[in-house]
Amino acid sequence: MTVNLWVTLISAVLGSGALTAVVTAALTAHRERKKAAAQVSAAEARAASAERQALMMLTLDSLQARCRAIIAKGSRTQTDTQQIIIQHDIYKALNGDGWADALFTSAMELPIV
Repeated sequence: MTVNLWVTLISAVLGSGALTAVVTAALTAHRERKKAAAQVSAAEARAASAERQALMMLTLDSLQARCRAIIAKGSRTQTDTQQIIIQHDIYKALNGDGWADALFTSAMELPIV
């Protein structure tokens, strides 16, 4: 091919808007993929947050029940102590809001038998 033919072909492609259409299509596809990925990430984050909340509530319920049982008994065993400390640590790690703190403190103040 001669140089003139190449110039003519390139001019025709650029002048027809075909290159612009290809570039626009590629950019649009890229944006859509990013948008879809962001939506998936947001959905995953919501699911993880819901799972964390559910785990926190289960831990809170179990910790409160154990602490109430210890308080009702009036004393605690070494096993009781270990279990409520572990549960309290887990509850706090899950960003527990402190609802179990008063019961935990009361249970920990009781004598070990």
